[in-house]
Amino acid sequence: MKSQIKHHLNLLLNELDQNQSYNDENPLLTTEAAGIGQFIKKIALEIKDYELVGMAEAICQKVQKIDDENLSIYEEYQDSLIQEIWNSKTWFSATDIGSQLNPQWTAIKTNKLLEKLGFQQREKKGWVMTDKAIDLCQQRDEEKGERPYIQWKPAIVERLIAEIENSCR
Repeated sequence: MKSQIKHHLNLLLNELDQNQSYNDENPLLTTEAAGIGQFIKKIALEIKDYELVGMAEAICQKVQKIDDENLSIYEEYQDSLIQEIWNSKTWFSATDIGSQLNPQWTAIKTNKLLEKLGFQQREKKGWVMTDKAIDLCQQRDEEKGERPYIQWKPAIVERLIAEIENSCR
C-alpha cells in the first residue's frame, strides 16, 4: 500500500513539474494537488511515516511555488491592462486617478485629496474645479439633474504626486 501511495505521489510531483504554470487543460491541478498533499501529510504524520510526510510536503511546496508564479503573472497582466486603459483615455474620473496613485483608493478618497490640495471644491452635492485646476480638467455641469463633476487630464497624477511630496518636506 505504501509503495502505491509513493508511486502516485511521484506521479503527481512529475505532473506538477511538467505544468509549472496555469494551463487550460488542467486548471484544477494545483488545487487538487494541494488537497492531496495536505491529506497525505496529515495521515503520514499520524502513522509517523516521515518519508511520506516529506513527499507530501514537497507537493505542497511545489504547488505554492506554482501559485506564487501564477499570481505574479496575473498581477503583471493586470497592471499592464490598467496602464493600457490609462493610455487609451483622454479624460479621467477620480476613480481612475485613485487607481494610478494607489489601487486601493476609492473615488471618495481621491476627491477628498483633490479638495484638500485645492484642485476642486464641493458644490451642489458634486465637485467643481478651482482656478488651480483650470489647465488640468474640464468641468461637467449638471445635466438632467446630475451633480456637477470633473474630468481630469492625465497630468493631474503627476501634479498630485508633486503636491504630496512638497507637503511632506
